[in-house]
Amino acid sequence: MAGSLNKVILIGNVGQDPIIHTLPDGNKVARLSVCTNEKWTSKKTNEKVTEIEWHKIVVFVPALTSYIESYVKKGCQVYIEGILKKKPYVKDGIEKIVPEIHIKGFNHFLIVLNFAKTDNNQDNQQIDSYDMDDSIEF
Repeated sequence: MAGSLNKVILIGNVGQDPIIHTLPDGNKVARLSVCTNEKWTSKKTNEKVTEIEWHKIVVFVPALTSYIESYVKKGCQVYIEGILKKKPYVKDGIEKIVPEIHIKGFNHFLIVLNFAKTDNNQDNQQIDSYDMDDSIEF
């Protein structure tokens, strides 16, 4: 088999409101952190164990960045497909590498599965009350 594949798929919760950066060329980039967890029962202690992983997500698609800026908030559950990249940086004279998941375009996705619940968010209330049978014409 020829070729290779770099693809990451995650379903998790947004840990804080996304950060939107505007680049010098006017394009926007969204940065967010997504939490995934794995739960199991320890065979030794018979206690429930939860292992949490944090993932750094960087979105370069302008239309998706605008959507994230408007609708994605802390607590949203999201489905993500992207590629794994390594971002080097220097801290205290030591070079470190942080893995990031990049969403750049073709076959890369960020889909909101559940919106964060807040008492005063009218957009979420409208989404929650949306009925699929409401006058859809074909």
